[in-house]
Amino acid sequence: MGPAHVVGAAVIDGSGRDPSNLDITIENGRITQLGASSAHGERLDAEGLTMTPGLIDAHVHLGLSSPIQPHFSFQISAAEIAADIFATASATLDAGFTTVRDTGGIDGGVVTAIAKGKVRGPRVLSCGPVQCQIGGHGYYGAEWEPTELWSSHHIRACAPSP
Repeated sequence: MGPAHVVGAAVIDGSGRDPSNLDITIENGRITQLGASSAHGERLDAEGLTMTPGLIDAHVHLGLSSPIQPHFSFQISAAEIAADIFATASATLDAGFTTVRDTGGIDGGVVTAIAKGKVRGPRVLSCGPVQCQIGGHGYYGAEWEPTELWSSHHIRACAPSP
């Protein structure tokens, strides 16, 4: 696919300067040049529109995209949970967020699938597993979480082999 040239848009560059009309060249989904270009390619008229840098959300939980009670009660399949996560990731990208920091609980396979372009989503910076104090936010002991199911599942999953 050849380059695309976005022309006529008011561009906010993130520097704090006032927006200015600036042509933008995009190749393979990335901005490759600011300003007029002599390269051939599709011309996209953006007169009257405003372009901004991608937004960053520094606190998301993509892994909690399914309804929480059925999710933690093991009433939803892994496939449905993954579908919910991927739908949320796609909607996040559509909302203008090009990077998110997942603050706990996302499966590394989800991060890899998005990074490889297998599913739509923003770049995901994963913080790894949730860490919290006993009884704190994220602790599997809150009244709304089915702790008896979580504990029994966790014990089965983490018990040493005979």
